[in-house]
Amino acid sequence: MARIIGTLGNDALSGTVRDDVIEGLGGNDTLLGLEGNDALFGGDGNDRLDGGPGNDALNGETGNDTLISDAQGGRVLRGGAGNDVYVISNITDLIVEDVGAGIDTVRSLQNFELEPTLENLVLTGTAIRGLGNNLNNRVTGNLQGNFLLGRAGDDVMIGNGGNDFINGGTGNDNLNGNFDDDTLRGAAGQDTVEGGSGDDLIFGNDASFNVDGSVNLLVDNGDARDQINGGNGSDVIFGGLGNDSITGGNDDDGIIGGSGLDTLVGGNGNDELFGSGIENSSGNLNNFVGRFRGAGGLVTVSFENDGRDVLIGGEGNDRYVVTAADVIDESFVDRNRDGRDDDIDTVSTGVDWELGENLENLSFLIGSDAVRGTGNRLANIIEGNSRNNILSGGLGSDRIFGDASEGGFGNDTINGDEGNDFLVGDDLGSDDTTLGQALTDPITFFTGDGNDTINGGDGRDTLVGAGGSNVLNGGANDDFYFVTSNSDLIREGQNGGRDSVNSFVDFTLTAGSEIEELRVRQLGITGFGNEFNNVIRVDIGNVFVGTSGDNFLVGTDTEDVFYGGAGNDTLFGFAGDDTFIAGTGNDTASGGDGSDTFEAGDGNDTIDGDAGSDTINGDAGDDTLNGGGDSDRLNGGVGNDILSGGTGDDVYTVENPLDQVIEAINEGNDTVRTNFNYSLLTTADVENLVLTGAIATLGTGNELNNTITGNITANTLTGNGGNDTLGGGGGNDTLTGGLGDDSFAFLTGSSFSATAFGIDTISDFAVGVDSIVLGETTFSALQSAIDNGFSVATEFATVTSDAAAATSAAFIVYNTANGNLFYNSDGATVGFGTGAQFAVLTNRANISAADFEISASTGTDVDITQPETIPVIENSNLLNGGGGDDTLTGGVGNDRVIGGAGNDRLVSSLGTDVLSGGDGDDIYFISALTTNVDNLSLTTTIFERANAGIDTVRSAISYELGSNLERLFLLGNSEINGVGNDLNNTLTGNAQANTLVGRGGNDTIEGGNGNDTAIGDLGDDVLSGQGGFDALVGGAGNDALYGGAGNDVLRGQDNNDTLVGAFGNDNLIGGGGNDQLNSGAGADSHTFLSNRRFNTADFGIDTIVGFVSDIDKISLNKGSFQALASVVGSGFSVASEFAKVGSDAAAASSTALIVYNTSNGNLFYNLNRAGAGFANVAGEGGQFAVLAGASLLNASDFQIGNLVDA
Repeated sequence: MARIIGTLGNDALSGTVRDDVIEGLGGNDTLLGLEGNDALFGGDGNDRLDGGPGNDALNGETGNDTLISDAQGGRVLRGGAGNDVYVISNITDLIVEDVGAGIDTVRSLQNFELEPTLENLVLTGTAIRGLGNNLNNRVTGNLQGNFLLGRAGDDVMIGNGGNDFINGGTGNDNLNGNFDDDTLRGAAGQDTVEGGSGDDLIFGNDASFNVDGSVNLLVDNGDARDQINGGNGSDVIFGGLGNDSITGGNDDDGIIGGSGLDTLVGGNGNDELFGSGIENSSGNLNNFVGRFRGAGGLVTVSFENDGRDVLIGGEGNDRYVVTAADVIDESFVDRNRDGRDDDIDTVSTGVDWELGENLENLSFLIGSDAVRGTGNRLANIIEGNSRNNILSGGLGSDRIFGDASEGGFGNDTINGDEGNDFLVGDDLGSDDTTLGQALTDPITFFTGDGNDTINGGDGRDTLVGAGGSNVLNGGANDDFYFVTSNSDLIREGQNGGRDSVNSFVDFTLTAGSEIEELRVRQLGITGFGNEFNNVIRVDIGNVFVGTSGDNFLVGTDTEDVFYGGAGNDTLFGFAGDDTFIAGTGNDTASGGDGSDTFEAGDGNDTIDGDAGSDTINGDAGDDTLNGGGDSDRLNGGVGNDILSGGTGDDVYTVENPLDQVIEAINEGNDTVRTNFNYSLLTTADVENLVLTGAIATLGTGNELNNTITGNITANTLTGNGGNDTLGGGGGNDTLTGGLGDDSFAFLTGSSFSATAFGIDTISDFAVGVDSIVLGETTFSALQSAIDNGFSVATEFATVTSDAAAATSAAFIVYNTANGNLFYNSDGATVGFGTGAQFAVLTNRANISAADFEISASTGTDVDITQPETIPVIENSNLLNGGGGDDTLTGGVGNDRVIGGAGNDRLVSSLGTDVLSGGDGDDIYFISALTTNVDNLSLTTTIFERANAGIDTVRSAISYELGSNLERLFLLGNSEINGVGNDLNNTLTGNAQANTLVGRGGNDTIEGGNGNDTAIGDLGDDVLSGQGGFDALVGGAGNDALYGGAGNDVLRGQDNNDTLVGAFGNDNLIGGGGNDQLNSGAGADSHTFLSNRRFNTADFGIDTIVGFVSDIDKISLNKGSFQALASVVGSGFSVASEFAKVGSDAAAASSTALIVYNTSNGNLFYNLNRAGAGFANVAGEGGQFAVLAGASLLNASDFQIGNLVDA
């Protein structure tokens, strides 16, 4: 042991690794014990003592000393006389401080309670607790959320950062929350409370108290006749017992008078005044507090009201909560001096009420009785409760909601009276108050079950059924209806104005009601008119199906799909990239803005593409096709058609020699594609001609500068006037330039092939005027630069015989004797290598190197190559888009449709079709506009290469995705099915009942609005039922199932699945794995069953979220829970089979079969009852579920069934 002694000066003394005694004596010393069980004595002066490791004893003695202990703990610290500081890291340290020996402070990293002789505490760690004693303490928190308790004495409590809970205890305390959202409780005494920044909650006491700072919530628990003034800041004040006088002061205040005859004055700001009390159990307090502090649920306050209160809101948007005995005095505030009340005041009550003067809104959200509510002359908002209410607007343009709570079910009578009113039977689930005629934003309705009667009265009214079977009568003037149930009945007399119905479901206009317009507002639904002249339009991106009559269909500013069906239809797309399939009849269609696709069908159709790059296919009939603005693609199909592209670089496909192409001057660089002899008209400003097909064809230009391209056979191409470019393509072509400076092009995108060109005959080559164009890619041996002539002079030569050409060292060789022109790819070697003769100049023109042009272009020749995997169909047409984003449509007969590179749209029709999109994100349309749907389904084949883009099939018939196809969308209004493949698919149903199966991959399946069956099969799938009564089966993988609206059945099957019932009365079956079952709205059942007796491997441990006792059920099936003797039905007929306990151990020893641990929510099958554990054989009993939050669970919440999982 070492003994180390300092001096009377300021010493720094360190011990050894053994047990040391260190004495500082006089001066301000620093003592460090290091290892060993040391004894440190500071002596006189302000010393710093640090024992280091070991069980040390630190003695500060006289002076203001600092004593430091590390995390080991177990030390004894004596500060002695003076204002000492103790730095504590372990609460096992013992602090010994004499009474009256100074004002001492503890700085602690852990929870700490001050010894009786210590005055101050500073917390330095994380979210920990700090407790004072009976002295006058100063307790300071850290930057985390601390619990601070002052107890007796006049304490100063400071929260600093974090969401702190501060209680001063008895005495006249000073509480300061400082930053963040704090809770401050004064308890007894004359306290001063300052919340600081953040949303704070402050409680007073039986005595009076003062409030400083920006206080958020203030509660007076006393019973005196209090006078409380909130002053500045947004205050929430509870008066408590007694006849109180409470003034909110400035800013937005919330005041609850409580018991007694209170006078409440809101003052300036938007105030809420409650004359009576407010119960936390009803949820109203949480909502009330939440409006002022951002979150409720921290306070339980209950007052009874036994007096007649006077409520004076003052200036601002005030809210009054009243009973029948209360009196409201609301002044008229004309802040803008325009003769109008500028404040919006609201009355909330649970009794019959008629709004008085200067009050705008009336709400019956409190209380549970049926009420009668009446507005005044102002524009009122009136909200009913879930009972059968009678609500009347009175004068003014009012907004009335029958059941303002989500899913309300009262049978209400709503009268708009005079004014332009907005009337809703149940709940409108949106804060949107701008539901006008434009309807540019989506609207969400929470549909209730009430059967309401809504009368609009005079004025331009808006009536909303919002669930249930409602009767809506708009009355006179132009009315606006919203329907969310196809059982709604609309009564609208003749000559009652121009009325419009907005439908979110399949809807047929009521017979006998003169409704002028029906707007479809939901994806995948159908609207039907009645006997009057109706306009039917779509107001969202949609698939809309017409009837056999003459339909008038109007789209939206998003992507729409139209099926006109039979009849002479009129279709308007507006903006968006729309798809039109007109069907039979003489149809009229207008695309509006956007790049639209038109399939005209039979009949003499008139189609206007309008703005955007449109694709228009006329099909049968004598059609009139107008492209409009931008670069369009027009195909007249069968019939004598009139084609007009308008401005832009348009492409015409002409399938009938009698088709007329109309192009005005300077409307773009336009092209005609045709498979028969064709001459560009001198009256049409068309520049280019492309010959398609596989027969010898004549192509003739006009007086413009034309580019004329042949097909794969022997064509005759004539330029006529202008500076023309002629490319023969495959076959032995005859090329005549005519007048002008003409070019004869030999261009492809690949190396030279004799079959790619044949031997073309140039009949009128003019030396020094015309040129021969050679592609550098095709004639790959050339080294000359891209330019006119040969920059490498030796690459061109003239000879006088074909034999000399074969041995020439030049690459391009011309025989002046007979006009033959050769490509000699290997120079002087005998023969032409991979080259050959490719042209002959019949006039034997004396050409030179200057008459040639070397070009980088790949030309405009038709790509005649086919993917090797695509079969050739006998007697079939070939459509090849090549590069670019093409739209290709097969007609009647057998078609081979090849998209090539780019994002292509390929449309199948009648016949045996083969579709191949190639590279890019392609879309395939499988149409149901055929008399032989089965034949179409069996004979349309899609070929897609792997990794060639994200490809989509949009089908109006049942369809199974082939290889390398990712997405499937079902169209139309028929009950059809869809099947995926082994990729990660997206499958989307239509509005009818579909069966969708994902198979392999991680699939996303959306059912639509019908009663759908969705099966994920393999992979981690996401299934959404959306509308209708759906059956969702996850299969293998960790799946997520979302029921949506309707009474759905969700089955997770294998692995760890997430099931969300959402709306409706749903049945959630987790299956194997540890699943999460989310109840959602409605009366849901959580079912546990398998195909054999209980085994933990069949169920896992499922987590049930949001369970509501007396509404939801837990269903146990006897096929699995075979020990149950209770009869099938609700609850346990054998009462002893269910028990609730307080621990898992108690569950294992219980004599009941089904045991619920109320402390943690664990639910067990206790097969061996009082025996050890839950079963004699492992796995035959045990935990199978846990209720999140340990929800209330009773015997009546169970359902006993006798089903066995198949």
